[in-house]
Amino acid sequence: MEGEMEPPAAEVEAGGGEKTVHEAFESFVVEAKEMKELLSTLAETPDGQARINSILDKYQEQSQLLDPHLEEMVTKLMGIVRAAGNDSLHDSKGALRRASSVLYTVTKVRGFKTVVKFMPHEVQDLEPCLKLLDAQDPADHETWETRYALLLWLSILVMVPFSLSTIDSVL
Repeated sequence: MEGEMEPPAAEVEAGGGEKTVHEAFESFVVEAKEMKELLSTLAETPDGQARINSILDKYQEQSQLLDPHLEEMVTKLMGIVRAAGNDSLHDSKGALRRASSVLYTVTKVRGFKTVVKFMPHEVQDLEPCLKLLDAQDPADHETWETRYALLLWLSILVMVPFSLSTIDSVL
């Protein structure tokens, strides 16, 4: 229609090349490199959890700026959760708790519908997820973020059509 302006699909760089809106948003998260480094050490050390959460909280008003980094962040966090479910971490409870805390913050800032798209949704993940949920103490009020993250993951896992005989590990 005439008179209506459409948002530009691409932005022209100084060098003459075109830059997509998605690529342009990458430059707005100034702490992206630091956040990626902290995420890569999150399973081993608790040092970065508070810093990652504070970085993410800064983007609550314009959470779409995190979109270019969201898939990589959720993939790394869910890798830690998966490893904790398979008992392949030496401090699996601590790593699970740290990853869940950051995952909750990502969900709080960006919204669960956006985050859940990047969570793994394979049938073989159902049993480890249920095992991790079963190991949670509902009376422990300090691990609510872990239960939240696991229930969010479970909500996407149960949407996958599968035969119940495929998930029973004793068969």
